[in-house]
Amino acid sequence: MKPNLFLLCIGCLLAASVASGQNYSDYDQQFVDEHIYEGMPSFDNIHIRQAYILSYNHTHRIPNWVAYHIGLDYTNTVPRYGIFAQYRTDWNIPNPVFDHEYDGVYDGGSGYARGHLAPFNISGGDRDADGLLGVGDTNGDGLITKEDMIGRDREEYIEDADEITRVYQINQLSNMTPQDQNGFNGGAGIWRDLERYIQGTIVEEQKKEVWVMAGPVLGPGEMEKVGPKEITVPPMFFKIVVRNGENDLPVVLAFLLPHHKEPHGEIEDFLVSVDIIEAMTGLNFFRDLNEATEDSLEATDTWINWNIF
Repeated sequence: MKPNLFLLCIGCLLAASVASGQNYSDYDQQFVDEHIYEGMPSFDNIHIRQAYILSYNHTHRIPNWVAYHIGLDYTNTVPRYGIFAQYRTDWNIPNPVFDHEYDGVYDGGSGYARGHLAPFNISGGDRDADGLLGVGDTNGDGLITKEDMIGRDREEYIEDADEITRVYQINQLSNMTPQDQNGFNGGAGIWRDLERYIQGTIVEEQKKEVWVMAGPVLGPGEMEKVGPKEITVPPMFFKIVVRNGENDLPVVLAFLLPHHKEPHGEIEDFLVSVDIIEAMTGLNFFRDLNEATEDSLEATDTWINWNIF
């Protein structure tokens, strides 16, 4: 639908926050059904977004986990330019992170970047199936690029306000943790490489839709903190990727990723079992599967799925 910019602005704020339990409105339930695969990993500080589901850690001021679905056209994103390149404070979070807290922490390619857990490049698609994308082809060249935005008011280039809400949610700082730009988040970093593999190879080339659960691994000891109000820098991260296999049984890749300062290793070097990630995080994945299936799935070293995923 064509945008009403007043509704667009308030739409980004219509994100439910649920402290615990599993009772959601019909509106919220549609996003839980889309993004959660066989059960919430935990029920603490749940925030329901159109773009993803979030459990937030107020002590460390970063997510406990983020879960999101990637449909086949979700990588068809708006240009990361102008209003879509801005990091946004999440006003649904008490003591939220502000963009200026990264001043001096990230300096043009070095230091700790604002690392998305649900990545920007899965924020696209025509999810309401109305034939409209977030940004229209205003110059008629058949492509959606920043050239469709330059020199135009947003009323001219925004085609579908619902799609833009998801982009804004992806860029909320509650969806981010500090990530080393040189060794992990950018360049040849393993986090970046894994994101590109999921988006480019699995979704775009192999035409498979997937569900992803990602988050930090936080130890009991002292951890590095950055910024004037102390945002925790996770020492490790996990990412679990799942698709439906034969007979709708899940096929899983589970990655345990050290927060590298220098890039090294191949993606598959960091495959582990789901049980290991659960033991290190206290989370409970796939809780809605029957117990025998869950136990077998989680005990398996997911390296065996690397060539069949």
